[in-house]
Amino acid sequence: MIVTAYHGTSRKNAKKILTEGFRIEKGRQRYPNDLGHGIYGYLDSSPEKGDVYFMQTARENALLFAKQIRKVPAKQIVVLKLTIQIDIQNYLDLNQLVNRNHVLHLYQKIIGGVLRDIKKEYVSDRISRRRQMDGVVLEKLNQVGIISLPPVVIKDTFTRFNGILSNFTNGREIVIRDPRYIHFIEAIEEQGVMK
Repeated sequence: MIVTAYHGTSRKNAKKILTEGFRIEKGRQRYPNDLGHGIYGYLDSSPEKGDVYFMQTARENALLFAKQIRKVPAKQIVVLKLTIQIDIQNYLDLNQLVNRNHVLHLYQKIIGGVLRDIKKEYVSDRISRRRQMDGVVLEKLNQVGIISLPPVVIKDTFTRFNGILSNFTNGREIVIRDPRYIHFIEAIEEQGVMK
């Protein structure tokens, strides 16, 4: 299965990614993002096929993420289009009820220990100050061998754009834990101008 994801970043980072590829930073002390360590992007949904509807497109979410979450100045934002080859047997879709419920059951079993150990295991940084525990728990489940996280994880999430909170998800995130699954990268937008 081939999917297209959108990743918002700075012009400087985009140049490096386009020439050298993505690099995943993960050390024992690096606090994981929402779905664990990896390369993040947004996927579009297909509401015409009965899928969930989001207010913004994946490309728009990538742009908003770079601007509002990463604080990249508008004139420095580049949106990258990623073509990703997913092995249908080797990815985790946390939108599927059976997967969601299984992970939440495991989450519930280990969350107390994770909360107790978090200050010992991770350095406080911009990501940890958000207190988003899902990625920490997923990485812990993987680390102790309770689950084996596949190279790609997908989940509908909520990102706090414009300071607004909601109970409705506003995007479908994909995390690529192994950059070899990204087959093509192209810059499709610079300084708010589509290419």
